[in-house]
Amino acid sequence: MSVNTFLTDLASSAILSEEERAGINRSVEALTKRLQTHFEDKDIKEISVFGSYSRGTILPRKIDSKSDVDVMIVFADKWAKPQTYLDRLKRFSESQYSTSEIAQSHPTIVLDLHHIRFELVPAIDTIFNNLRIPSRSNKTQDWLNTEPAEFNSKFTQTNLRFSGLIQLLSRLFKIWNIGADRPLESFDLEQQVVEKNSRRMTTTKLSALFFETAQWLPDQVQKGSSQHAKLTRLGDLCRHAQELEKSGYADAAVALVTLLFPVDR
Repeated sequence: MSVNTFLTDLASSAILSEEERAGINRSVEALTKRLQTHFEDKDIKEISVFGSYSRGTILPRKIDSKSDVDVMIVFADKWAKPQTYLDRLKRFSESQYSTSEIAQSHPTIVLDLHHIRFELVPAIDTIFNNLRIPSRSNKTQDWLNTEPAEFNSKFTQTNLRFSGLIQLLSRLFKIWNIGADRPLESFDLEQQVVEKNSRRMTTTKLSALFFETAQWLPDQVQKGSSQHAKLTRLGDLCRHAQELEKSGYADAAVALVTLLFPVDR
C-alpha cells in the first residue's frame, strides 16, 4: 500500500453515513421550523446552515465526539450587545428542547440532541449588509465580521479545481487535529488548507497535498508556542515519510504516517 492509498482510504471513509445525514437534515428542518414559530417574522431575517456541514468536511461523531452543525440566526434588530441575542437563543432552546443539553459556549449556544450537536450562532447585518457574529473574546470588541458564503465559494472552487481532493485533505487534517489534542480551531485549519492550495498547481495525489501542506503549516503560527511544536512534529514526520517513500520504503512510510492518526476509525 502507498501513502496516497492509505490517506485516500482514510479520508474517504471519514464521512457521515446516509442514516446520519438523513437524521441531521430532519433535525435541521425541525430546528428551523421551531425557530420560525418561536420568533416572529419581524425578529429574524435569515436562518442558514454554514460551516463544515455545508462544505462536506464534517466528521462523524465516531471520529470526532465534538462534531457539530453550525446554524446562523440573523436577527432583524441590530443594536443590542451579543449577550442579548445569545440569551434569546438560550431561552428558545430551553423552551423548545427542554430535555436536551443546552449551554453557552461563547460565542454560541450549544444544543446537544445526542445524535448531533448544534451550535446556534446569533448574527446581525450592518448598514452595508455585512454579517457580524459575536467575537470569541469580548474583551476588545463585541462583534466580528464574517463572510461564510465567501469562504464556502473559495473552498468549492479550489475543491473543484483539485477534483475533490481539498475536501479529503481537510478531513485528514481535522482527524490529525483531534489526535494532537486540537492545537488549531477546526475552521482555522480549513482556512489554512484552502489558503495553501488555492493558488498552487493542481495534482492528482492526495499525499502530495498532505505532505506539502503539513510542512507549510508550522510557519503559519507563532514560534515557541505549543501549536508550533505540534505542527513542527507533523511537518518533520511527513518530511521523513516522504523521503522513505521516495527511497522505495513504501511500507515504512505508511507505518510512519499512520502514527499521525491515533484515533478510532
